[in-house]
Amino acid sequence: MSETTADLLGIGEGFRVWAVGGTTAVTSLLRPLPEGVEVFDHDADDLDATVLLADDLDVLADQLDDALPRLSTVPLVWACFPVATVSPEAVGEAVHDHGWGATAPLLLDETHAAMRLAQD
Repeated sequence: MSETTADLLGIGEGFRVWAVGGTTAVTSLLRPLPEGVEVFDHDADDLDATVLLADDLDVLADQLDDALPRLSTVPLVWACFPVATVSPEAVGEAVHDHGWGATAPLLLDETHAAMRLAQD
């Protein structure tokens, strides 16, 4: 069995995930989800992961402004974006402006990549 996007992002059974950028869009990207995963369209207590999904850099920048101040205790934080419209370098710069860093991009499928985010 090949790895799913959820596997690639480290999202496991029973995880509580905040889907920034719309629950439907994020869960579609992550499908199939492991058993018992709860996906929220808002910040929630005891999150295991947060996935930001943006189609362009302006939207991602807005999401970062809103979400990052609340994510210091979330173990997994990912920014996902279409590789055709958003560059990994631009994501890295946007994240750096908030005092966070980003890993090298991980290709999720033929259209999307993800970068793991962490506080510097």
